[in-house]
Amino acid sequence: MLAERGCWIIVPNLGNSWMNDQAVAALDKIIDQMCKSETIDPARVHLIGTSMGAGSGLIYVSLRPKKIRSVCALFPMTDFNTWMKETPRFAPSIIQAYGSDPTKVTPVLDSRSPIWNAEAFRNVPVYLLHGDNDNIVPPHHSRDFAVALRAKRCDVTYHEVPGFGHDDQIAEAFQREIADFLTKETRLKNTTKR
Repeated sequence: MLAERGCWIIVPNLGNSWMNDQAVAALDKIIDQMCKSETIDPARVHLIGTSMGAGSGLIYVSLRPKKIRSVCALFPMTDFNTWMKETPRFAPSIIQAYGSDPTKVTPVLDSRSPIWNAEAFRNVPVYLLHGDNDNIVPPHHSRDFAVALRAKRCDVTYHEVPGFGHDDQIAEAFQREIADFLTKETRLKNTTKR
């Protein structure tokens, strides 16, 4: 649907970087190179991601809000330190991505977690989609982030979908709405649907 609307779709492989400094630099380079080589308007770059890609994409936007026009995040983690406690099996990967010293990783993750950087999204519309039965990334991550964004008067659309867990198929019923959001054909402001 996005390709039919003239969008380039780039899927970078950033590994288990969790949007650390190397991943931020790599994504900067990819975006800059695509804009240059394909004459893409740099003011029309959007991000979409699921799970780690969604949480990492939100980190990227909070660090580079002027580079991204809008972001769509499906079941993202938005408070990384809380999430590591909730789902500890991912903690070693995150800690390794950020330097292998847990005592130094905690403040870095606080500084990068989207929930604590809502003001960075003031000019970047956000679309959040989360299943209410997600046991990998609990739905409060999207729910709390939507509240934080609204408190900063940011443009956010949030859908919490009954009966869905941590599954990409959650997006099937929302494909057109997501495509419209990313291509700005329609945009709902400050909505919540559960």
